[in-house]
Amino acid sequence: MNESEALAVLNDELSIYRQLPYFELLPLVGRCTTIERTGSSGTKYQIEMQVSVDDPKLNTLRVAGAIDDGSLWRQITPTCGDFIIAPDGSFVRNNSSRCGPNESLDASGGRVFRKLTRPAILE
Repeated sequence: MNESEALAVLNDELSIYRQLPYFELLPLVGRCTTIERTGSSGTKYQIEMQVSVDDPKLNTLRVAGAIDDGSLWRQITPTCGDFIIAPDGSFVRNNSSRCGPNESLDASGGRVFRKLTRPAILE
């Protein structure tokens, strides 16, 4: 897999989510969406996008994406990217990295997918 191309394809998908206001991301909490995109080389990539609560006290949301080309090794360690958005629409953090199975990057840079919780404003 061409890492640069995969990251560019993933960043294109993340940019779509970055354009959404916070209130439009809220209904996506807890949902996982799988998308297939083709890179400029013709390689087909699978992208999994997930919106989750990053910090329930601050009501920040994490939008995370993982991309692979379907090969076994890349399915185990896909390239990941994410960002965290605050209720006021400001971006807390943007990040890209290679993740292990069922992982994302938390705010401290550690790797873990947190248990999905709903923001307090939804309760």
